Amino acid sequence: MTSVQMHFIVLQHGYHGTEKDMDCLYNRLMTHAGNTAQSDHLTFVLNSNVNHGLKTDQGVLVCARRLVEYVTTEVTERVQRYEYKHVEVKNTDDSGGLNLSLRFSFVGHSMGGLIIRAALPPLVEYLQSAYEGNPEAPHIHLAEEGKVVLDTFYSIAVPHLGVAHMPSLLKASLGRQGGRLLSQGLYDMNLESTVVTEELVQPRYTDYLTRFRRRVLFSATNDDTVMGYSSVFGLNQKEVDIFNSRGEPTEGTVLLPSEPASTLEELKQRKVTITRDVLDRWPAALLPKERALAARLLPAITPAELHTVDLQKRASDYVSTHRLSFFERMRVHFAANHFAHRALVAKTPAAYPDIFGFVSQYIQEDVLNAQS
Repeated sequence: MTSVQMHFIVLQHGYHGTEKDMDCLYNRLMTHAGNTAQSDHLTFVLNSNVNHGLKTDQGVLVCARRLVEYVTTEVTERVQRYEYKHVEVKNTDDSGGLNLSLRFSFVGHSMGGLIIRAALPPLVEYLQSAYEGNPEAPHIHLAEEGKVVLDTFYSIAVPHLGVAHMPSLLKASLGRQGGRLLSQGLYDMNLESTVVTEELVQPRYTDYLTRFRRRVLFSATNDDTVMGYSSVFGLNQKEVDIFNSRGEPTEGTVLLPSEPASTLEELKQRKVTITRDVLDRWPAALLPKERALAARLLPAITPAELHTVDLQKRASDYVSTHRLSFFERMRVHFAANHFAHRALVAKTPAAYPDIFGFVSQYIQEDVLNAQS
């Protein structure tokens, strides 16, 4: 029996995005994946292009169904192609066939992380039924005790607890009104629907989060779209100050235990592990709806590796050590100060891979090293 491990790294952009949003990471992964013609350890990078633009307005669950269809189609094609090239199946006994290890890592930016969470049950269940005990493919068996392996979930500024409390009250209000009138996606992320608050915290979904070997969370210190309470289940000092200015009860808040990183080396050195006990840092009276949701989700998404990122310092350090024109300096600072949510993945208007691409580089090195 021929054995092969296929590791699929699935990228999913966020609200009103396109697959180009993930180009910084995608290009790095494609450059360093290192497949060879005779390899029995293959890596495939799937940069989802089925939920681009206004399609995300249809909501988390609809986008998840499209992602499932896209990934299952891609996996099926890759398996069939490998079979055709490398496996000559003469019968269905142990002398022939394919011993297949299917591994998945997922990278979700913003709403993309919610789409991934919603896609996990139907995706894994379909693949396990397709490649283990399927009478139409009796010569294929899953190597890992008949299971699809979930390796790492990279969550980049994902609004696990919604976006109802953005720093900009105008933006938050427009988001709620737009959700009611125009966008199921905004409706979901503003916790106006039950998708995030009820459906995605049911055991059918959370059980798959616990199956990941690792979960890695990223947040920017000045993200004005998805705040730290939602993406990494805690607050930094800037966010505490924002809630103080609104008269929210922040007394007793204990800041996140992560020191912000502004370089690749700092990301590696300053990572910390959070557990469900991180909720003890969050006062009971502060954002009680979101805190209650966190209490339901944390047992599934932790322990997790936590990274906070200081993109403003990164921009300042880079500008001070590189010869840039006046307008280039202004553009870099503007991107770091006002588009941190986008800069985390180095997407337009923060598409400066040399400056903001260190988060993507960390993920690329991490996910490829994990499989070796």
